[in-house]
Amino acid sequence: MTSRQHAERGDPRQDLVAAGVGYVAFARDNPMLFKLMFGSERPSSDDSDLVQHASGAFATLVNGVRDIRGGDPMADADGLKDIAAAWSIVHGIANLLIAGRMGFLQPLLEHDPETVLADIIVRSLPQQ
Repeated sequence: MTSRQHAERGDPRQDLVAAGVGYVAFARDNPMLFKLMFGSERPSSDDSDLVQHASGAFATLVNGVRDIRGGDPMADADGLKDIAAAWSIVHGIANLLIAGRMGFLQPLLEHDPETVLADIIVRSLPQQ
């Protein structure tokens, strides 16, 4: 996720899209770890590495939404909804892809997965 983020630095919307594409790519490349980090059956938060990675992913999301909105998204209801929308779309895509539930997208993903994912993710981002 980090290399994609740094490659796109500059435009807050593009930065958050890049982070989202990285999130989905991580899930596709590491489905078992992704399920462990975010699954409902995950172990308690006693695993500091697991907590650190999950917290880092959430901080990237919150900071990205903050950069788009120009203020702390945790401070008001609309900001919280923007965080939920952005996370839901990438988390949902990630889960559906690793579960094999988005077969209809496979032809598109085979040719240019990053562009396809970016096009989907941008639809959920908050307006500036």
